[in-house]
Amino acid sequence: MKVTHNNRTYECNVAVKCEIDKYIKLYDENGAEIASFYNISDFSKYTISGGSFVDPCDCSIAIPVSKYVIGGRTITTNNWILSDDGKYIYEIENDVISGNATTCDILLLFAKGTSLSYEATQEDGKLTLSCVVAPTSDIVIDSIQITRA
Repeated sequence: MKVTHNNRTYECNVAVKCEIDKYIKLYDENGAEIASFYNISDFSKYTISGGSFVDPCDCSIAIPVSKYVIGGRTITTNNWILSDDGKYIYEIENDVISGNATTCDILLLFAKGTSLSYEATQEDGKLTLSCVVAPTSDIVIDSIQITRA
């Protein structure tokens, strides 16, 4: 199959397109990456013939992942914000965080003895922690590890 962009054609066996994370990655028959395009704002500038793009979740080959560590932090009791829906929230911002929870896994490693009942949602550039009850002591996150396809 062939993918064309800016009058240049790339032959590949698998063409992965992720509209949420704004990339296209091309792989050969052995799963080796041939080319990749990031921060795509207009996917119509990429054409494919002899096959079709596949979503990363439906890909038949193992897509290599990148691992990032963005460091820990201490969330004091004053850092939590009361939201309109009555929950207490804290936002962690970093460009590595993707809104695609399927291709971006976030692991929070809390300090020993830390207890926090929370829910988390992620969007591009931000992870939001929310609690029904405001924490009564500081919350220490030793490390934030992110794995992205």
